Amino acid sequence: MRYDRKRNSIWIGSPDGLVEFTLDDKQFHHINALNEFENLKDFWQWAGIDIDPDGRVWMGTTKGILIYDPANNSVSLPFPNDSVQQKKVSEDNLFLYCDKDGMIWMGTFSSKGIYQVLPFSPAVKRYVADPGLANGLTSNNVANFVYAGQGTIWMGSPDGIKIFDPKTGFFNLL
Repeated sequence: MRYDRKRNSIWIGSPDGLVEFTLDDKQFHHINALNEFENLKDFWQWAGIDIDPDGRVWMGTTKGILIYDPANNSVSLPFPNDSVQQKKVSEDNLFLYCDKDGMIWMGTFSSKGIYQVLPFSPAVKRYVADPGLANGLTSNNVANFVYAGQGTIWMGSPDGIKIFDPKTGFFNLL
């Protein structure tokens, strides 16, 4: 668990998912933005949880490192377009530390050593087809884009209409 000075709350990684305990009203609040991950088979949180200088909550889970942003109630991955790197850095991750300069330090319980991650936001993201990636883009042929509300985009593809969530980087078939 981690104390969040800015929000006067405590973030807890629990068997029930991410929970925020607000000290002002002494209430527990389940974070529903993580439901998509929590409902995955064999999902559970490791011990790793910390808050970066931007107020985002970083968590180690059996499905990889997840980043929850309370400011916009969104969830992202450190390497959303690189499943190999996401798995490599996230696998066996047990400890997370976010330093004041924005560096994220990750330690494992296996003999993989430690990782240093420098988060950044590129000006452009490129999504390419990766049929082996669950919830990934299955074809590079995309036609028509329509804003579908709640930050999602619908797009036509050879296998049907895809719903894209830029927060998670996931594509789901309608």
